[in-house]
Amino acid sequence: MKIFVPLIAAIGIFWMNNVSAADLSKLVEKNLHFTLKTENLMIKADAISLAGELKMDEFVIPIMEVLKSSENKELRILAAIVLYKINDKRGLFAIKQAIHYDTERCVRRVCSNLLVSDLN
Repeated sequence: MKIFVPLIAAIGIFWMNNVSAADLSKLVEKNLHFTLKTENLMIKADAISLAGELKMDEFVIPIMEVLKSSENKELRILAAIVLYKINDKRGLFAIKQAIHYDTERCVRRVCSNLLVSDLN
């Protein structure tokens, strides 16, 4: 929660001081980079989800790192879904790799289903 307070404050500043949308976008991006590095899984999951909703391809590499090395299988599944949503070829390749190399069957199955649904 502490991490998103500056973001909420920035949005308030945006409305009060006519800060440009580009400046607000940079602030959101900076905040997302920071939250992806946190150890708090809930905050990290929110940041990954937001990057996916905004289809921010500049976050493909950090999200690929989550898919590859997070100890939390639910977070890896979320990372795969978001990479699929962003639809960047690097992220899609990471999903293909997870099908073969992830240690959890459920993660491999979700990755496989994402790519199979892409064929339909």
